[in-house]
Amino acid sequence: MRSMLRLRYYRPDGNPLRRTSDRLEALAMAMAIALFLISIWPSIVVGRMAADAHRRVPAGEHQVIATVLADVRTPPMYSEETAMRATAPATWTTPDGRQRTGQVVVPAFAVKGDRVRVWIDATGSPVTPPPSPSESWLYGVSSTLLVLMGTAALLGLLFAGVRWGLDRRRSARWEKAWLLENEPWRRRRSE
Repeated sequence: MRSMLRLRYYRPDGNPLRRTSDRLEALAMAMAIALFLISIWPSIVVGRMAADAHRRVPAGEHQVIATVLADVRTPPMYSEETAMRATAPATWTTPDGRQRTGQVVVPAFAVKGDRVRVWIDATGSPVTPPPSPSESWLYGVSSTLLVLMGTAALLGLLFAGVRWGLDRRRSARWEKAWLLENEPWRRRRSE
């Protein structure tokens, strides 16, 4: 109910009792809403750019097939992530044909001879895999929402500043009007 009254306050109408400051406040609200709606598309563009940058694989990194050299001793299950993954020694071939050996992340119950996919850098050392498409999508969506919330907060602060200035002006005018109205009454008492 209260929000409906507030919306009625900002709608344009031909009310002769509406002050200029009321019309300016309604105009400021309309401009804030319009600027927020205009900012939606650039926010989406920023989110897409962030998702693309997050998804991009660094230069020189690529995936190879590694062969597990020993059975995995599963770590204690402290979390779901440690239960799903473990490390084990493995061997793989780099793109230039060199044979490399090292510790890689493998499924929890991998056995000797299993083949797993490993991400390596330009030197042939194992690196963390790039983010999945769903992680990149979530990163883009969160970036979009962050930009939208920042825009909304900035526009809200600007509108609050405009309203504060208009309220000060209205209060000063009210004070002046009351002083002018009380002037005849003060003169009568003093007579």
